[in-house]
Amino acid sequence: MNNNMVTRQEMKKNKIIDATLKCIYEHGIENLSLRSIAKEAEINQSDINYYFKSKENLLTEFMFSLFKRYISDITRRFKESDPPEKKLQALFKAGINFAAKQKKLFVVFIDCWSLCMRSPHLQQIFWKYHKKQYKNVSDILEKYVGEEVLNDVQKDTLTVLIISFFAGMGILRYASKKPFDSKRYSEEFRKKIFS
Repeated sequence: MNNNMVTRQEMKKNKIIDATLKCIYEHGIENLSLRSIAKEAEINQSDINYYFKSKENLLTEFMFSLFKRYISDITRRFKESDPPEKKLQALFKAGINFAAKQKKLFVVFIDCWSLCMRSPHLQQIFWKYHKKQYKNVSDILEKYVGEEVLNDVQKDTLTVLIISFFAGMGILRYASKKPFDSKRYSEEFRKKIFS
């Protein structure tokens, strides 16, 4: 198979993934159908079956893409050689950005999260990708262990708190439909956790 064929296949798969994102955002994951995705992507439904074999496989690859975007948004903000303070700042900026500025991505993420809690197979997939996110946050915090920077909070607990904080902040932001100062809440959270 030549490179042009691989590229066209990847482009078509990405088009289907993007259409899936839009369909979930506009209609919810409960109303997601291969027909609606095909219509949004302007392709035949048989193309989706060809590339993904099933709706469950499509959702698996879609979730991988969703997590990859989020993790990439965190890791592209710093270099491995950056000091822990800069990495932590990048982590908080990525969390604020995700919760405050990427409404479509955030809403779809929460919708997929709820579906995964009801599907044992998708729950395993979600957990696999969630562990990557957890590891990124944990690795950043590892640099602080023993430096008396954390206010008596264990690294594992703090990792869960940070992930939960941004998820919760996003949910409150979109549920309230009122102005929401993400930066203020983020700064207050940082002050409570770090010396």
